[in-house]
Amino acid sequence: MEIKTMTNIKSIIRRRSVLAFVFIFGLSLTLGAAIGMTRIAEAAPLQMPVAQIETYAGSDACAQCHENIHTVWVSTRHAQAFSSPIFQRDWDELGSQVRCLESVSYTHL
Repeated sequence: MEIKTMTNIKSIIRRRSVLAFVFIFGLSLTLGAAIGMTRIAEAAPLQMPVAQIETYAGSDACAQCHENIHTVWVSTRHAQAFSSPIFQRDWDELGSQVRCLESVSYTHL
């Protein structure tokens, strides 16, 4: 009798395990399909056009209004980038096009 009870318990556990697997697998498939059918977000259109600058204004133009920031910036590698021959080569190849950050007002340039 004890062997029959153990067999029944194992059978019940196996059945419950299979049911749990089927339930979780089905739930995963359903959620995966729902997530897969959602639309991908699209980037918002630019608020301002990209500035086309004829000549490089230089950091002194910025320093007129942003003296404290310029004082810190002038000692960074970013400030020295324009004097790099590699930067100059790329600058010439790209036609000296500058893309300003959207948060910068183009009237400053």
